[in-house]
Amino acid sequence: LRNIAIWIYDTMFSKTALYTSSHVLFRDYAKRTLDLASKVFPDLFNDQEKIRFSYQLKGYPHLSWKEVKDKNKGQYKNGDYPLGMDFENYTLGRFVRARRSYDFKQKDYVKLRNRIWWRIYNLGYTLQKFSKIDQDVSEKNWRYQDREELSKVDRYGKKYAWIALYELAGFIADSVDINQEPDSSLRKNIFDYNRREVNIDPSFSVNADEADTLPSNIKF
Repeated sequence: LRNIAIWIYDTMFSKTALYTSSHVLFRDYAKRTLDLASKVFPDLFNDQEKIRFSYQLKGYPHLSWKEVKDKNKGQYKNGDYPLGMDFENYTLGRFVRARRSYDFKQKDYVKLRNRIWWRIYNLGYTLQKFSKIDQDVSEKNWRYQDREELSKVDRYGKKYAWIALYELAGFIADSVDINQEPDSSLRKNIFDYNRREVNIDPSFSVNADEADTLPSNIKF
């Protein structure tokens, strides 16, 4: 555990880290591993080092998020839309307190969605590359939706969208002033969402909230 924790810190949280990420799940699993290591080895990190993996992560390096509109509006067909109705309306929508369901013009929501589009394209998504395969995936999901033994397969566009959302969530959580409410209208939802999604403790098979003490039979 000591060696793993040092490696995680050096690669993700130190001043010279090469693999920083605002992805809330990826980063949170890493942080929780460091929290555990700090309990087992109290002198592993000094106070200044601990600050670097303590939320809010002020000063953590981030992408320069931009805003881009949907480049292919009106061209989607047969299930190849990257965001999808549920993701676009419910998943993104619940991050904006002032928005009503199916209000796709609310200003904070539009800004959030355009940042998602920017990151999707930045990661390499294009409709030309993924339209055919995403249509195939959507068709097979619909055809076999009643087959319980078959797991649903996510479209490539949807995978890009979720990566972008998790990264944007981390950026907002780090950047928003927690003492301000208006543009922090996104903040509380970001943190609540992060807690709901993190369901794997890197050390035990029990919920992290339930693990008040370390099991005596664990070896580090």
